Amino acid sequence: MKLAKSIFPIILLVPIFLLADAAPEWGFYGIRKPIAKASSILKESKKSYPASDAIDGSLITAWCEGVKGSGIGETWEVQMSPTPGSGLSVFPGFGGNKRLYFSNNRIKGYEVTITTKNGRTQKFKGAFQDDLCGNYDERECSEYDKDIKKYEACIARLDALCHRNDYNRAGVIHFPKPECVTKVHFKILSVYKGKKHDDTCIAEMDLYRPIDTMPEDRKAFEAVEKSCK
Repeated sequence: MKLAKSIFPIILLVPIFLLADAAPEWGFYGIRKPIAKASSILKESKKSYPASDAIDGSLITAWCEGVKGSGIGETWEVQMSPTPGSGLSVFPGFGGNKRLYFSNNRIKGYEVTITTKNGRTQKFKGAFQDDLCGNYDERECSEYDKDIKKYEACIARLDALCHRNDYNRAGVIHFPKPECVTKVHFKILSVYKGKKHDDTCIAEMDLYRPIDTMPEDRKAFEAVEKSCK
């Protein structure tokens, strides 16, 4: 997989795309003191794609498997200090921009195993949708409202990118109840084939928490949050 020289700045699967003017129901929590590893990593002449790149907060970087073929059966894992979460948000591809996203493989089928603070494990299997690049918020171009050419250029630039935020959480794996997580193990089961490259990547993975949800959801999460400290 070759990057352009200039790139702009997880048993139930429910991808969620909320309207930009609606309040987000969930938000990223962040993983505490993560240590990531993978069964393989992609190495090119001038660049590599290590496991840690899937938890650095950027879609421009990614973990990519490094075996011959599509990476079926390859795994990525992160251990962490106890961290509360209502589920996982996974960006199952290379997220720098839409061209790179579709040029490379995207993860379709997955198997995820989480380990909780009490040593219990839970396994989730499912499949992601193909296009999880997210939607832009046109308000990001509001400063150009009076200049149609600059406004259109701004929109075109945003449209070419992938987006991930509280509204665009990519692939979502919702836990039956909030958990205090200490490890996430992710296995690739199948992929959507890339137009150009046979590499499979994860740009980002996070635990998420409730924001504007039912009071009982927030109360349950807060109880788990206290137990994680």
